[in-house]
Amino acid sequence: MDFVILDTEGNPNLSELAIVDSQGVVIYEGFCDGNSHGFQNVLNLKSLKTLLTEFLTIVEDKKIICHYAEHDIDILKRSFRQVGLPWQNLQFDCTWILAKDCFPNLDSYSLEYLSKYFNLRANNQYFFLFIW
Repeated sequence: MDFVILDTEGNPNLSELAIVDSQGVVIYEGFCDGNSHGFQNVLNLKSLKTLLTEFLTIVEDKKIICHYAEHDIDILKRSFRQVGLPWQNLQFDCTWILAKDCFPNLDSYSLEYLSKYFNLRANNQYFFLFIW
């Protein structure tokens, strides 16, 4: 099964959605115009319904990988309800849970900690959690 990596931003409402394909290429990034995060002059500014509809088209028949998937799923479910779209039977895997299961004695399971611990970088930078 093909997979994509998903990251959502927002709490409690979806403000941004990014998708990376299985080759590590960013294939989608969209910002929701219904949230007040200063996105007025941002490319890919879309309505929440458009963002979710495009998301569904991209992830069809793919496994969705997230770090701390519970957060992403909660935001997505809330957003689907908000625009009147039915929740789909999507398949998610969670790297946060996987890391806890495989490496039970680490000090943290944040994306930033794990990327530094395992020396994982993209464009010579460690991964980190960006909080508004």
